[in-house]
Amino acid sequence: MYVFWTVWICPDTVARVDTDQRSDVVRNRARLLSAARRMFAEFGPDVPFDRIAADAGLSRTTLHRHFANRDELAAVLFQENVADIEAAAARASASPDGLSDLFHFTLQLQLGVPGFARILSRSDVGGFSSLAERVAAAFSACLPGAERSGLLHPGVGVEDILIAFPMADAAVIEDRIAGRPDRSDRLHGLLHRALFATAEPERCCEPGGRGD
Repeated sequence: MYVFWTVWICPDTVARVDTDQRSDVVRNRARLLSAARRMFAEFGPDVPFDRIAADAGLSRTTLHRHFANRDELAAVLFQENVADIEAAAARASASPDGLSDLFHFTLQLQLGVPGFARILSRSDVGGFSSLAERVAAAFSACLPGAERSGLLHPGVGVEDILIAFPMADAAVIEDRIAGRPDRSDRLHGLLHRALFATAEPERCCEPGGRGD
C-alpha cells in the first residue's frame, strides 16, 4: 500500500525565498568587491584568492561563484577607474590645459590602484584591451585642444602619454621594495616636463582645478 502526500507551497513563500537568495548574491558580491579593493591596494593585483575571500568573510567557493579568476575580478574593479577617467576627460576637454590636468588626475589615480598600469599601457594581459581602448579614447578626445594651444612638446601624442604610466608604476614598485619614502610628487614633475611644454602644476586633483 502506498500513501501519497501532496505538499502545497504558498507562492508568496517561494517568491520571498527567491528574493532573499538574490539579496544574498548581491550582498556577497559587494563584500567581495570591497575586500578585493582593500587587498589589491595592500598587496597588488596578484593577491591570492583565498586572502580576498577571507577578508570578505566568505569562502573561496563563493568567490569563484562570482568571479572565475583574478583577472575577471580585476576587470570589474578597473571598470570603475576607467569610468572615472572618462568622466574626468569630459570635464577636461573644455580647458586649454585639459590634457595636462587629465594626465595628472590619471597618474594620481594609478598610484593608488596597483595593477592599473596594465590598462594604461594598453596591455592585453587578462583581456583588458577594451578597457585600455576606452582610456586611450578619453585621452585622444583632449588631444586636439592640447595641440592647438601648444601644450605638448612637439611630436608627443597619446601613445607617449600612455607609456608614461607603466614607467611611473615601475618606479613606485622599486621604491616600495627598497623602502624609500613616497616620491609621487617628483614623478608628477618629471613626467610632466617630459611630455608638456608648460610649467608643471603644483598638483592636479581634478581636471580643470588644481589643489593640494
